[in-house]
Amino acid sequence: MLRFVLELALLAAISYFGFTFGGLVGWVLGLGLPAIVIAIW
Repeated sequence: MLRFVLELALLAAISYFGFTFGGLVGWVLGLGLPAIVIAIW
């Protein structure tokens, strides 16, 4: 349970920082990376 919460927090942080960059890089970091992590997990 704790690991799940930590991974959710990590995904939220990645999404937040991804969108703050803006532009294409923001979309890739904000949407692509968490989606890949979720798919692998």
